[in-house]
Amino acid sequence: MKRTVINTLTLSLFAVLTINPALATDEAEQEHKQKLESLGLTVPEAVPDLQQNESIIIRATSKPYTGFQGIKVTPKPKQYSDGPDGAAQELLDNWDELSIKDAGKAQEKLNALIRDMSYQELKDLYEAHPENFIIENALYQSWLLTQRSGENGFRVSRSSATETEPNDDMSSANAVSTDTVSAYLTAYDEDWYSITVSGGGDWTLETHATTADDNAGDTKMFLYADTSSVNDIDDDDGGGSGSYSKIARRFEAADAGTYYVKVTGYSSTTAGAYLLTASSASLPAAYGNVVINEINYNPQSGYEFIELYNTGSSAIDLSGYTWTGISHTFALGASIAAGGYTLVDS
Repeated sequence: MKRTVINTLTLSLFAVLTINPALATDEAEQEHKQKLESLGLTVPEAVPDLQQNESIIIRATSKPYTGFQGIKVTPKPKQYSDGPDGAAQELLDNWDELSIKDAGKAQEKLNALIRDMSYQELKDLYEAHPENFIIENALYQSWLLTQRSGENGFRVSRSSATETEPNDDMSSANAVSTDTVSAYLTAYDEDWYSITVSGGGDWTLETHATTADDNAGDTKMFLYADTSSVNDIDDDDGGGSGSYSKIARRFEAADAGTYYVKVTGYSSTTAGAYLLTASSASLPAAYGNVVINEINYNPQSGYEFIELYNTGSSAIDLSGYTWTGISHTFALGASIAAGGYTLVDS
Protein backbone atom coordinates (compact mmCIF):
# COMPACT_ATOMS: atom_id res chain seq x y z
CA MET A 1 0.00 0.00 0.00
CA LYS A 2 2.75 2.41 0.88
CA ARG A 3 4.63 1.58 -2.32
CA THR A 4 1.47 2.20 -4.36
CA VAL A 5 0.94 5.64 -2.84
CA ILE A 6 4.55 6.61 -3.55
CA ASN A 7 4.24 5.51 -7.18
CA THR A 8 1.01 7.47 -7.60
CA LEU A 9 2.55 10.65 -6.20
CA THR A 10 5.57 10.24 -8.48
CA LEU A 11 3.39 9.93 -11.59
CA SER A 12 1.27 12.90 -10.56
CA LEU A 13 4.32 15.04 -9.94
CA PHE A 14 5.81 14.01 -13.28
CA ALA A 15 2.54 14.91 -15.06
CA VAL A 16 2.46 18.32 -13.37
CA LEU A 17 6.08 19.00 -14.32
CA THR A 18 5.39 17.90 -17.90
CA ILE A 19 2.20 19.94 -18.40
CA ASN A 20 3.20 23.11 -16.56
CA PRO A 21 5.49 24.57 -19.32
CA ALA A 22 2.61 24.38 -21.79
CA LEU A 23 0.24 25.99 -19.30
CA ALA A 24 2.74 28.70 -18.52
CA THR A 25 3.07 29.50 -22.19
CA ASP A 26 -0.69 29.76 -22.66
CA GLU A 27 -1.01 32.03 -19.60
CA ALA A 28 1.76 34.33 -20.88
CA GLU A 29 0.10 34.61 -24.28
CA GLN A 30 -3.24 35.32 -22.65
CA GLU A 31 -1.71 38.04 -20.45
CA HIS A 32 0.04 39.61 -23.48
CA LYS A 33 -3.25 39.58 -25.42
CA GLN A 34 -5.07 41.37 -22.60
CA LYS A 35 -2.42 44.08 -22.43
CA LEU A 36 -2.70 44.74 -26.17
CA GLU A 37 -6.50 44.94 -25.95
CA SER A 38 -6.30 47.35 -23.01
CA LEU A 39 -4.12 49.61 -25.16
CA GLY A 40 -6.62 49.46 -28.05
CA LEU A 41 -4.31 47.46 -30.27
CA THR A 42 -5.38 44.67 -32.63
CA VAL A 43 -4.27 41.26 -31.61
CA PRO A 44 -2.69 39.49 -34.64
CA GLU A 45 -4.08 36.19 -35.68
CA ALA A 46 -1.90 33.22 -35.10
CA VAL A 47 0.05 32.10 -38.16
CA PRO A 48 -0.58 28.48 -38.93
CA ASP A 49 2.39 26.21 -39.03
CA LEU A 50 3.81 25.59 -42.47
CA GLN A 51 3.40 22.13 -43.78
CA GLN A 52 6.95 20.93 -44.32
CA ASN A 53 5.88 17.96 -46.35
CA GLU A 54 4.23 19.98 -49.14
CA SER A 55 6.22 20.11 -52.49
CA ILE A 56 5.87 21.42 -56.05
CA ILE A 57 6.55 19.17 -58.99
CA ILE A 58 7.77 20.79 -62.24
CA ARG A 59 7.89 18.76 -65.40
CA ALA A 60 9.78 19.90 -68.55
CA THR A 61 9.35 18.29 -71.93
CA SER A 62 11.25 18.90 -75.20
CA LYS A 63 10.37 18.37 -78.84
CA PRO A 64 12.76 17.81 -81.77
CA TYR A 65 13.55 20.88 -83.94
CA THR A 66 11.55 20.70 -87.17
CA GLY A 67 13.07 23.70 -88.94
CA PHE A 68 12.19 27.38 -89.34
CA GLN A 69 8.42 27.84 -89.03
CA GLY A 70 8.30 31.48 -90.18
CA ILE A 71 8.02 32.99 -93.64
CA LYS A 72 11.00 32.53 -95.91
CA VAL A 73 11.71 35.42 -98.26
CA THR A 74 13.67 34.64 -101.41
CA PRO A 75 15.56 37.73 -102.63
CA LYS A 76 15.02 38.72 -106.22
CA PRO A 77 18.02 38.18 -108.50
CA LYS A 78 20.03 41.30 -109.20
CA GLN A 79 19.08 43.03 -112.42
CA TYR A 80 21.85 44.13 -114.78
CA SER A 81 21.58 46.68 -117.56
CA ASP A 82 21.96 45.64 -121.18
CA GLY A 83 25.27 46.21 -122.88
CA PRO A 84 28.94 45.74 -121.97
CA ASP A 85 28.73 47.62 -118.64
CA GLY A 86 25.95 45.35 -117.34
CA ALA A 87 27.72 42.21 -118.55
CA ALA A 88 30.98 43.35 -116.94
CA GLN A 89 29.20 44.14 -113.68
CA GLU A 90 27.60 40.68 -113.58
CA LEU A 91 30.94 39.03 -114.30
CA LEU A 92 32.67 40.99 -111.53
CA ASP A 93 29.91 40.22 -109.01
CA ASN A 94 30.56 36.50 -109.55
CA TRP A 95 34.34 36.81 -109.86
CA ASP A 96 35.14 35.11 -106.54
CA GLU A 97 33.07 32.06 -107.50
CA LEU A 98 35.12 31.32 -110.60
CA SER A 99 37.29 28.24 -110.66
CA ILE A 100 40.96 28.45 -111.59
CA LYS A 101 40.05 26.67 -114.81
CA ASP A 102 37.59 29.43 -115.80
CA ALA A 103 39.74 32.35 -114.60
CA GLY A 104 41.65 32.76 -117.86
CA LYS A 105 38.50 32.85 -120.00
CA ALA A 106 36.89 35.28 -117.58
CA GLN A 107 39.85 37.66 -117.84
CA GLU A 108 39.69 37.57 -121.64
CA LYS A 109 35.96 38.23 -121.59
CA LEU A 110 36.31 41.11 -119.12
CA ASN A 111 39.08 42.73 -121.20
CA ALA A 112 36.86 42.50 -124.29
CA LEU A 113 33.91 44.07 -122.45
CA ILE A 114 35.83 47.05 -121.05
CA ARG A 115 38.06 47.73 -124.09
CA ASP A 116 35.91 50.60 -125.42
CA MET A 117 34.47 51.86 -122.14
CA SER A 118 34.77 55.51 -121.18
CA TYR A 119 36.69 56.72 -118.16
CA GLN A 120 33.46 57.27 -116.20
CA GLU A 121 32.15 53.77 -116.97
CA LEU A 122 35.43 52.25 -115.80
CA LYS A 123 35.38 54.44 -112.70
CA ASP A 124 31.90 53.15 -111.81
CA LEU A 125 33.10 49.55 -112.14
CA TYR A 126 36.23 50.29 -110.07
CA GLU A 127 34.24 51.89 -107.24
CA ALA A 128 32.11 48.73 -107.04
CA HIS A 129 35.11 46.37 -107.33
CA PRO A 130 38.33 48.18 -106.28
CA GLU A 131 40.05 44.84 -105.65
CA ASN A 132 40.01 43.77 -109.32
CA PHE A 133 43.42 44.42 -110.88
CA ILE A 134 42.08 44.33 -114.46
CA ILE A 135 39.63 47.18 -113.80
CA GLU A 136 42.26 49.11 -111.84
CA ASN A 137 44.76 48.88 -114.70
CA ALA A 138 42.17 49.79 -117.33
CA LEU A 139 41.08 52.81 -115.28
CA TYR A 140 44.66 54.03 -115.01
CA GLN A 141 45.25 53.65 -118.75
CA SER A 142 42.01 55.49 -119.46
CA TRP A 143 43.13 58.23 -117.08
CA LEU A 144 46.24 58.76 -119.17
CA LEU A 145 44.28 58.79 -122.42
CA THR A 146 41.57 61.05 -121.07
CA GLN A 147 44.10 63.74 -120.28
CA ARG A 148 45.15 64.19 -123.93
CA SER A 149 43.15 66.13 -126.45
CA GLY A 150 45.34 66.63 -129.52
CA GLU A 151 46.32 63.22 -130.88
CA ASN A 152 44.19 60.81 -132.83
CA GLY A 153 42.11 58.58 -130.54
CA PHE A 154 42.68 60.66 -127.42
CA ARG A 155 39.69 62.07 -125.58
CA VAL A 156 39.25 65.62 -124.35
CA SER A 157 40.87 66.42 -121.02
CA ARG A 158 38.72 66.25 -117.90
CA SER A 159 40.30 69.48 -116.64
CA SER A 160 42.60 71.90 -118.43
CA ALA A 161 44.34 75.24 -118.01
CA THR A 162 46.42 77.61 -120.08
CA GLU A 163 50.04 78.54 -119.56
CA THR A 164 50.63 82.01 -118.16
CA GLU A 165 53.69 83.96 -119.31
CA PRO A 166 56.19 84.89 -118.10
CA ASN A 167 57.17 81.48 -116.69
CA ASP A 168 60.77 81.46 -117.84
CA ASP A 169 62.46 80.26 -114.64
CA MET A 170 61.81 78.38 -111.39
CA SER A 171 60.69 81.48 -109.50
CA SER A 172 57.93 82.27 -112.04
CA ALA A 173 56.81 78.66 -112.66
CA ASN A 174 53.11 77.98 -113.27
CA ALA A 175 51.62 75.64 -110.65
CA VAL A 176 50.08 72.59 -112.34
CA SER A 177 46.67 72.09 -110.73
CA THR A 178 44.85 70.43 -113.63
CA ASP A 179 45.32 67.34 -115.77
CA THR A 180 46.33 69.27 -118.90
CA VAL A 181 47.99 72.60 -119.62
CA SER A 182 47.80 74.23 -123.04
CA ALA A 183 51.03 76.09 -123.81
CA TYR A 184 53.07 77.73 -126.53
CA LEU A 185 56.80 77.88 -127.10
CA THR A 186 58.49 80.77 -128.84
CA ALA A 187 62.07 80.82 -130.08
CA TYR A 188 64.59 80.69 -127.22
CA ASP A 189 61.69 80.08 -124.80
CA GLU A 190 61.61 77.95 -121.63
CA ASP A 191 58.34 77.09 -119.92
CA TRP A 192 58.53 76.26 -116.22
CA TYR A 193 55.87 74.47 -114.15
CA SER A 194 55.66 73.26 -110.56
CA ILE A 195 54.00 70.07 -109.26
CA THR A 196 53.28 69.08 -105.68
CA VAL A 197 54.06 65.50 -104.67
CA SER A 198 52.15 64.75 -101.47
CA GLY A 199 53.26 61.15 -100.96
CA GLY A 200 54.48 57.97 -102.59
CA GLY A 201 53.23 57.42 -106.13
CA ASP A 202 54.01 56.91 -109.80
CA TRP A 203 54.00 60.18 -111.75
CA THR A 204 53.83 60.59 -115.52
CA LEU A 205 54.69 63.92 -117.17
CA GLU A 206 54.23 64.15 -120.91
CA THR A 207 53.99 66.62 -123.80
CA HIS A 208 51.64 66.12 -126.75
CA ALA A 209 50.43 67.79 -129.90
CA THR A 210 47.32 69.96 -129.79
CA THR A 211 44.42 70.14 -132.22
CA ALA A 212 45.96 73.28 -133.74
CA ASP A 213 48.07 73.34 -136.89
CA ASP A 214 51.08 75.15 -135.41
CA ASN A 215 52.38 72.48 -133.04
CA ALA A 216 55.92 72.52 -131.71
CA GLY A 217 56.40 68.96 -132.95
CA ASP A 218 59.50 68.20 -130.89
CA THR A 219 60.15 69.05 -127.23
CA LYS A 220 62.58 68.38 -124.40
CA MET A 221 61.58 67.99 -120.77
CA PHE A 222 63.56 68.31 -117.52
CA LEU A 223 62.56 67.55 -113.91
CA TYR A 224 64.15 69.38 -110.97
CA ALA A 225 63.98 69.19 -107.20
CA ASP A 226 63.42 72.50 -105.44
CA THR A 227 67.09 72.63 -104.42
CA SER A 228 68.54 73.41 -107.84
CA SER A 229 67.45 74.90 -111.16
CA VAL A 230 70.65 73.72 -112.84
CA ASN A 231 71.04 70.04 -112.00
CA ASP A 232 67.96 68.08 -113.10
CA ILE A 233 66.95 64.76 -111.49
CA ASP A 234 65.36 63.39 -114.69
CA ASP A 235 65.01 64.40 -118.33
CA ASP A 236 63.71 63.15 -121.66
CA ASP A 237 63.97 63.92 -125.36
CA GLY A 238 61.68 62.00 -127.70
CA GLY A 239 60.38 59.42 -125.23
CA GLY A 240 56.74 60.39 -125.75
CA SER A 241 54.46 60.06 -128.74
CA GLY A 242 56.24 61.04 -131.95
CA SER A 243 59.05 63.40 -130.99
CA TYR A 244 57.39 64.66 -127.82
CA SER A 245 58.71 64.07 -124.27
CA LYS A 246 57.74 61.79 -121.43
CA ILE A 247 59.08 61.36 -117.89
CA ALA A 248 57.76 58.51 -115.71
CA ARG A 249 59.10 58.65 -112.16
CA ARG A 250 58.34 56.88 -108.90
CA PHE A 251 58.35 58.98 -105.75
CA GLU A 252 58.66 57.46 -102.30
CA ALA A 253 56.68 58.84 -99.37
CA ALA A 254 59.85 60.53 -98.12
CA ASP A 255 60.15 62.39 -101.46
CA ALA A 256 57.06 64.52 -100.81
CA GLY A 257 57.56 68.16 -101.78
CA THR A 258 57.55 70.59 -104.69
CA TYR A 259 59.19 69.70 -108.01
CA TYR A 260 59.71 71.72 -111.17
CA VAL A 261 59.25 70.81 -114.84
CA LYS A 262 60.98 72.69 -117.67
CA VAL A 263 59.80 72.31 -121.27
CA THR A 264 61.86 73.58 -124.21
CA GLY A 265 61.89 73.06 -127.94
CA TYR A 266 64.27 70.58 -129.54
CA SER A 267 66.35 73.51 -130.76
CA SER A 268 66.56 77.08 -129.58
CA THR A 269 64.46 78.21 -132.54
CA THR A 270 61.68 75.61 -132.16
CA ALA A 271 58.28 77.28 -131.76
CA GLY A 272 54.69 76.07 -131.57
CA ALA A 273 51.86 74.83 -129.37
CA TYR A 274 51.88 71.75 -127.12
CA LEU A 275 49.99 70.15 -124.26
CA LEU A 276 51.56 69.22 -120.94
CA THR A 277 49.83 66.45 -119.00
CA ALA A 278 50.55 65.39 -115.44
CA SER A 279 49.12 62.35 -113.69
CA SER A 280 49.86 60.29 -110.62
CA ALA A 281 48.83 56.86 -109.37
CA SER A 282 49.17 55.34 -105.93
CA LEU A 283 51.87 52.75 -105.46
CA PRO A 284 50.73 49.11 -105.65
CA ALA A 285 49.76 47.57 -102.30
CA ALA A 286 52.64 45.10 -102.62
CA TYR A 287 55.20 47.87 -103.03
CA GLY A 288 57.33 48.20 -99.90
CA ASN A 289 55.38 45.42 -98.16
CA VAL A 290 56.14 42.22 -100.09
CA VAL A 291 59.86 41.42 -100.01
CA ILE A 292 62.08 38.52 -101.05
CA ASN A 293 62.78 36.38 -98.01
CA GLU A 294 64.68 33.45 -99.55
CA ILE A 295 66.16 32.43 -102.91
CA ASN A 296 66.78 28.79 -103.78
CA TYR A 297 68.92 29.08 -106.91
CA ASN A 298 70.29 26.15 -108.93
CA PRO A 299 69.94 23.58 -106.11
CA GLN A 300 71.64 20.17 -106.35
CA SER A 301 68.23 18.61 -105.83
CA GLY A 302 64.69 19.87 -105.92
CA TYR A 303 63.58 22.93 -107.82
CA GLU A 304 64.37 26.63 -107.93
CA PHE A 305 62.08 28.97 -106.04
CA ILE A 306 61.83 32.39 -104.45
CA GLU A 307 60.06 32.87 -101.15
CA LEU A 308 58.13 36.10 -100.65
CA TYR A 309 57.23 37.59 -97.27
CA ASN A 310 54.48 40.12 -96.51
CA THR A 311 55.83 42.58 -93.94
CA GLY A 312 52.56 44.54 -93.91
CA SER A 313 49.65 44.39 -91.48
CA SER A 314 47.01 43.30 -94.02
CA ALA A 315 46.65 40.68 -96.75
CA ILE A 316 47.75 41.69 -100.25
CA ASP A 317 46.10 40.52 -103.46
CA LEU A 318 48.65 39.07 -105.90
CA SER A 319 46.20 38.25 -108.71
CA GLY A 320 47.84 38.69 -112.10
CA TYR A 321 51.27 39.67 -110.79
CA THR A 322 53.96 38.26 -113.09
CA TRP A 323 57.47 37.21 -112.08
CA THR A 324 60.23 37.14 -114.70
CA GLY A 325 63.39 35.03 -114.46
CA ILE A 326 61.39 32.30 -112.82
CA SER A 327 58.37 32.35 -115.13
CA HIS A 328 55.39 32.64 -112.85
CA THR A 329 52.04 34.44 -112.93
CA PHE A 330 49.89 34.44 -109.82
CA ALA A 331 46.44 32.98 -110.40
CA LEU A 332 43.22 34.87 -109.89
CA GLY A 333 42.47 35.18 -106.18
CA ALA A 334 46.05 34.51 -105.07
CA SER A 335 47.05 36.54 -102.02
CA ILE A 336 49.61 36.65 -99.26
CA ALA A 337 48.43 37.06 -95.67
CA ALA A 338 49.78 39.68 -93.29
CA GLY A 339 53.05 38.29 -91.98
CA GLY A 340 52.66 35.37 -94.37
CA TYR A 341 54.89 33.65 -96.92
CA THR A 342 54.40 32.33 -100.44
CA LEU A 343 56.60 30.59 -102.99
CA VAL A 344 57.31 31.66 -106.55
CA ASP A 345 58.43 28.78 -108.79
CA SER A 346 58.39 27.80 -112.42
